[in-house]
Amino acid sequence: MALVETKGLAFPISFSPLGHLNRASGATKLKGNMSQIILTAVGERLMRPRFGTRGTKAVFRKTDEVTAALLQSTVVESLTMYEPRVQVVQVDVWPEDRPAGRFLLIRVGYRLRSSGEFSTVDLEVPLV
Repeated sequence: MALVETKGLAFPISFSPLGHLNRASGATKLKGNMSQIILTAVGERLMRPRFGTRGTKAVFRKTDEVTAALLQSTVVESLTMYEPRVQVVQVDVWPEDRPAGRFLLIRVGYRLRSSGEFSTVDLEVPLV
């Protein structure tokens, strides 16, 4: 399946000025799909109980190398299982302090299986 055929609702869900659900396609849709997988907790979707990652539990853990390694592992595993259009090349996780609070930053480097093109997805998860 070619990347240009990827179409659907935008993530995060938003509305147009006319009140319609916004749609996304191509690379934008693919990155949205990957974000959904990473930010969904395992067990959160009743009809797909194994969908997602254990990454959301990391926000309650101490931010150390063990937590980063656990998060990297679960991201690779989940993206490999639920997003077959990409090959995960690298996952980096690090904490960052900001005036708005403490965040866990996640950068996923991936290669499209169809074309070999490399890209990244960056996510910010607020720590509790």
